Amino acid sequence: MNSQLAFTIPPQPRTWEPPPVSAFAHGCVVAFDQTLNNTGWALLRHDFNGLRLMNCGMLRPPEDHLQSFEATYTRTRRLRDKVELLLGHLRETVGYDIDRVPMRVVHERPAISGHRIESALMAGYAIYEVTSGTARMVSNQHAKKTLLGRAGTKQNPVTKAHVKDAVERYIPSPAISRRLMWNEHIRDACMLGLTHFHDTAQETQA
Repeated sequence: MNSQLAFTIPPQPRTWEPPPVSAFAHGCVVAFDQTLNNTGWALLRHDFNGLRLMNCGMLRPPEDHLQSFEATYTRTRRLRDKVELLLGHLRETVGYDIDRVPMRVVHERPAISGHRIESALMAGYAIYEVTSGTARMVSNQHAKKTLLGRAGTKQNPVTKAHVKDAVERYIPSPAISRRLMWNEHIRDACMLGLTHFHDTAQETQA
């Protein structure tokens, strides 16, 4: 009796590709990459005219002579005040129909381990308070997996240059004439905002 052996070629792993702009939901979002010392923020809008960086900047509570928990609580309160003023200003000046296209707020989900985790935690709580708990959190690792295909490891980390390249794939570096800041904190905020657009589109399709 002749027998034939069937060989099955295992499927090849798919090569990761960055999501196209069409994979992002339309909307308006202000994203925060928050700490008590340096909070980068970015206002992004995506509609039929494309994906645009409308505005961005930094929030830095003033220094004081306090130390320990007193300093942490004071800087949290001062950051909260700055976030409240910023969101109020943006809602008045971004120039869109807020009832038809509401401005969402997202911020980085604080890590549970690492360096100075209480700074990101308390800064996130300030944003949570201002938005009455409606702000959405996006983890840094999830954002990197979405836009770069990997979160990084100690042996093969995702660097600031990697994040810059990934963000500028969708958002060109602001022209100097616009006088917009463009640093690692703002780019991280953009990464969170872009991931929010992508997650929203995925949720809509589910």
